[in-house]
Amino acid sequence: MQDQALLRLASEAARTGYVVNDPASPDSRYMVATGLMKRDGERLVFRNTLYEAIARSSPQLQPEVAQDQGGQHLVAVTEAAFSFMADSQFREIAAAAHDGAASAYNQGHFRLGLIGFGVCLEAMLIDWLVRQNAGLAAAVEVAKNARPPDKANFDQRYEIEGDPSTWRLINLMKVSRVMGGVRGPMSLPDSLRDMRNFVHPKLMKENYMQESALEPEARGASALISAVKRDLTP
Repeated sequence: MQDQALLRLASEAARTGYVVNDPASPDSRYMVATGLMKRDGERLVFRNTLYEAIARSSPQLQPEVAQDQGGQHLVAVTEAAFSFMADSQFREIAAAAHDGAASAYNQGHFRLGLIGFGVCLEAMLIDWLVRQNAGLAAAVEVAKNARPPDKANFDQRYEIEGDPSTWRLINLMKVSRVMGGVRGPMSLPDSLRDMRNFVHPKLMKENYMQESALEPEARGASALISAVKRDLTP
């Protein structure tokens, strides 16, 4: 903390997950020598997840943590936390969206947090459903024939029933409930989808809530994402 150069490196790594490794820099070498970081190709990354979690939650490295409202703080996760996802691009999208949502929440930007968690959820569900070749068609039929509010309604203008990547979030959730996760039923309450109504300008105006008032919804969205990750992780 007394060395500004090292502090900048640690803060950047806490914010982005890595820093560029400069072999000629004594600062880069010292970050490795202390055991805090390790070399990963042309990058320096935290040596383990414990060090990374501590750095991301440290008010000394991340000043916005001290501004956290209500004493809550969301810790960003690495892409490795989404290793259950098969598609590398969807995995990166989910991790980046989750990281952005956690950062937005910690800085009091709760609407942005809701958007990020919604993107993360969509990426996870699409990645899961496109791999369910054997049972997808049957699950779609069950969802289509269910009673409201569990009934799936596909918009034939742009939603292709055999291609989950074209579906709206509401249909991704309804078919996923039928498919289930790796151990059975998935925890997919409608509350996360409903929370996204807070980020549509028209609906925001009709049911206006101040930014600070959305903190419980954003915190709840984070917990729901954790439940879905649990249900999809082998």
